[in-house]
Amino acid sequence: MNRTPLYNFTALLLIVLGLFFYQSASAAVNCTITATPNTNFGSVNVLSASPADSSATLNYTCSHSSFFKAYSATLCFNIGTSLNGAVNPRQLTSAGNTLNYQLYQDSARSTIWGSQYGAFQPVMVNISLPPAFFGTSSTSGTMTVYGRVPGGQLMVVPGAYNDSFSGGNAQMTINQNSALFNPPPPPGVCGAPIGANFPFTVQANVTPQCFINASPLNFGNVGLLTGGVSANTFLAVQCSRTTAYNVGLGAGLNSGGNINARQMVLGANNISYQLFQDVAQTLVWGDTVGTDTMAGTGAGNTQNLTVYGNVPAQTTPPAGTYSDTIVVTVTY
Repeated sequence: MNRTPLYNFTALLLIVLGLFFYQSASAAVNCTITATPNTNFGSVNVLSASPADSSATLNYTCSHSSFFKAYSATLCFNIGTSLNGAVNPRQLTSAGNTLNYQLYQDSARSTIWGSQYGAFQPVMVNISLPPAFFGTSSTSGTMTVYGRVPGGQLMVVPGAYNDSFSGGNAQMTINQNSALFNPPPPPGVCGAPIGANFPFTVQANVTPQCFINASPLNFGNVGLLTGGVSANTFLAVQCSRTTAYNVGLGAGLNSGGNINARQMVLGANNISYQLFQDVAQTLVWGDTVGTDTMAGTGAGNTQNLTVYGNVPAQTTPPAGTYSDTIVVTVTY
C-alpha cells in the first residue's frame, strides 16, 4: 500500500504550524525613551524658608511585532546616584560648594525617586500590549519628575549649581511575560536593562540676596536740651554668604535731603539730631555708597549693625513727642 500522500500531508501541516507559532527574538517588547527629565530650578533664594520647586517629564514608548503573542511588562525607571555621589539629600555643586536638593515621584514631594539597585524605590509602571498581527503593537506614557530645593540653606554661596545622571543611574529596565492572544498578568517586579537610558541634568542658580530689618531709635523722655543725649538701635542685616553689601541711612523727612541737617519735628517745632556708624560718633551714617554707608560681607546668617544716635545741646522746644522717619537701604 502506498502511504506517500499521508507523509506529504503531515509535512505540510508542520510547516504551517511553524509559520504561525515561531517568533524571532525581535518580537519581544522593546522600549525607548523619547524625552529626558532635564530639571532647572531657575533662580533660588537660599535665605528664604520656602523651598524652590521644579518638575520635568520623562516620556517612553514600548512596542512589539509578534503576530499572535500578547505581552505584559513591568517597567522600572531608575534614578540612582548622581555625578556628585549623593542620594539623600542629592547635591548640586558649584566650585566646591554644595546645594541640597531632591527628586521625587509625587507632587507632594514625599516619596524619593530611587533605583532598584539602591535604598529608595524606582517608579514602576505596568503595561499590556495585545498581539501585533500584521503591524506593530505599541503604547507610550509620560511621567513627571518632581524636584525640590529645601529653603533655609543659609550657608550656600551664590553661583551656578549643576548635577547630572547617566548610565545605570538613569536607566529603564523591563521584566515581561507573554501569552497567546491575551496579555498575562505583569510580573510586578523589576527586570533587566534593555539599553534604554535617560541621561539628564539638574541646574539651579543661587542668586545673591539681602534682607534688612530696622528697630526704632528712641531717645526717651528728656528735659532741657542743655546737654547732648545719646541712644542706640540695631539693624538686622542678612545677606548671602560672600555677598558684598552697603547699608545706607537716608536724610529723613525733614532735612531737605541734607544728611547733616536731620530733624525730628512736632508741628512747626524741631529738634536736630544725627546718626553715626561708630560709638565715638565721628562717622556720620548717610546713604552715598562708598562715602558714608557701612560696608560688609554677607555670612548667610543675620548680622546686627549698631546705629548710634545723638541729640546735641540746643534750644529746648515746646514739650511733646518729636519724630522722624529714616529710609534704610541695603545695596548689594
